[in-house]
Amino acid sequence: MLTLHAILRWLCPKCTGEEVEQPAEEDSLLLNSSIGKDATTCITLPLPDGTAINCEELLPAESADEVVLGGRMWEAAPHLCAFLRSVANQVKGSSLLELGAGTGACGLYAAGLGARRVVLSEGGTDAPTLLDLLHRNAARNAERGGAVEVQALHWGEDCLPTGPFEWVVGSDIVLAGGYSHVDLCATLHALLARDQCRAALAMQHGLP
Repeated sequence: MLTLHAILRWLCPKCTGEEVEQPAEEDSLLLNSSIGKDATTCITLPLPDGTAINCEELLPAESADEVVLGGRMWEAAPHLCAFLRSVANQVKGSSLLELGAGTGACGLYAAGLGARRVVLSEGGTDAPTLLDLLHRNAARNAERGGAVEVQALHWGEDCLPTGPFEWVVGSDIVLAGGYSHVDLCATLHALLARDQCRAALAMQHGLP
């Protein structure tokens, strides 16, 4: 099993681009997983106020052709949520865009921390399925925070979500073969140049 900790890259005009490791004791959140009556899996992320973000995951696929990688919460997501929690005073009242949101866990967690506007975005071949999942999870957590929107966003294209954003975040967002590092970098560059925002990306060690 791969060793995991969050790698957070701050990509702002004054940033050096160096990787920053969070302290081990604050590296991740404790998760609870439960099976609902409809056989769906629900992941719970605890918030500082004692409430929690609850995110549905897609059911396991019956064949390799039906696998939707973005439909489950991968290992880096709770680490990114823990980082956002450690800078909650900066997240509160901010606007945040989650790239490759999948279940929407990180963006919804930011909303639970007090972000005033959160945009959960998805693109690629699985976008219709994942956008439906994001809508369901946004509705499931509607009482937990500020305004949450769900939008399609295909990396590398000129059409960006309406900003400005103060944060751009993503966790394990280059697992799927349809996602290009080049296109991701192009979208990040465009967002950072337009909004002068900060980006925090978390990924599992050993993954591309």
